[in-house]
Amino acid sequence: MNKFRKYVPFMILIMAFTFNACSEEEDLSIKDNSPKTLTLSTGKLHNQGLEYIYKESLLNQFYANETELNNQVIADGTDFVSSIYPNEQDTNLFTSHYYGNNDNILSTELQMEIDILIAYLDETITEENENAGAQIFAYSQNILDNPPINLSEVDKEAWKNAVDVMGYSALYWHENMSKWETEVNRQKGWLGRLWKKIKPVVVADLVGAATGFVKGWIKGGTWVTAGAGALEGGLGSSAGAGIKELF
Repeated sequence: MNKFRKYVPFMILIMAFTFNACSEEEDLSIKDNSPKTLTLSTGKLHNQGLEYIYKESLLNQFYANETELNNQVIADGTDFVSSIYPNEQDTNLFTSHYYGNNDNILSTELQMEIDILIAYLDETITEENENAGAQIFAYSQNILDNPPINLSEVDKEAWKNAVDVMGYSALYWHENMSKWETEVNRQKGWLGRLWKKIKPVVVADLVGAATGFVKGWIKGGTWVTAGAGALEGGLGSSAGAGIKELF
């Protein structure tokens, strides 16, 4: 498919490294190797990546088949990650998570904590709860800096990245699932119940971010490579699960 490739505007990149734009001390940069910096930015970058994919891959685009659509989403998604982590981007990690291939590499302790969060999502995202997105986001920010004490240092950071992505993902998909549906299916109106489509996507994001963080740590052994893995795992899982639910 012939398509001019567009890249993230410079100002968006500047915003991506700023958390709430409160002070110079809160300016975020991938050059800072601290776990706190990466944790604060992953969820926000995840949502900016989803919006980038929506505008570049879906909005007013036409595809001959699902394969063509998948290839374009993967290309634009990896472009976004590369613009944030130019030296750490891993196309294979993004692609595998896009297609739902989450290797079971989490420790037993971390997997148990992720399962607790999945149970929370299952209870919170319901047909009756119209405010689930905002509720999950608020909950994620409240617990973000209090990881379970039984986890190792790396697992604590993986958990924090996953929690941050979980909150931002729930917020994004509750607000934007319908516009993705319109572009993917080219249909008028909303077919099916929104909450049923959102729940598996947010769960995929949660697991993808945790798994991606651990993969990034194993690959490079730094908080930067782990943060890049969390973004790729969460964003790839999110885009792939979202499109899968809409098809």
